[in-house]
Amino acid sequence: MLTAEQLVSLKSHINASTDPDVMAARAIRNDIELARLYNLPSATTAWLKTATRQQIFEAMDLTLYDNVAAGKRDAWRMLMDNAPVDFGRNPMRKAVTDVWSAQTAGQRDALLTGLTEFATVAEAALGGTNKTTGGVTALDRSWSGMLGHPDISAALNLP
Repeated sequence: MLTAEQLVSLKSHINASTDPDVMAARAIRNDIELARLYNLPSATTAWLKTATRQQIFEAMDLTLYDNVAAGKRDAWRMLMDNAPVDFGRNPMRKAVTDVWSAQTAGQRDALLTGLTEFATVAEAALGGTNKTTGGVTALDRSWSGMLGHPDISAALNLP
């Protein structure tokens, strides 16, 4: 559920949008279509909020895993065992750089990039804080989820 402040921000974003599809849906007050549009991926890269074991595993380059010291491999396994992991949190991203510190910056950054995704239009509109680890910058979202048409209605019905 969105807070009152987030509803105000969402309303402002919808009303200011110059996206032709948003403008068309807004003009006829099609809240269902607006919700669909705001749930589409944006161009904003965001840290995974609930990275699963599979996502963490798939982000790593297995050919490099043998080169990681045993203690660091144990730490990586503990991180994976505690999935889902919120990589918007600084300590979780630091764990990546600590474990994979012996790798080149490009390899470490490829792993970090694998722990990001595209935020939805709504998530990007509601903002957050850009956080950088290594050479990767992504949004730590202030809100994460999918909008329903009641969220759009609540926002647009505000005075």
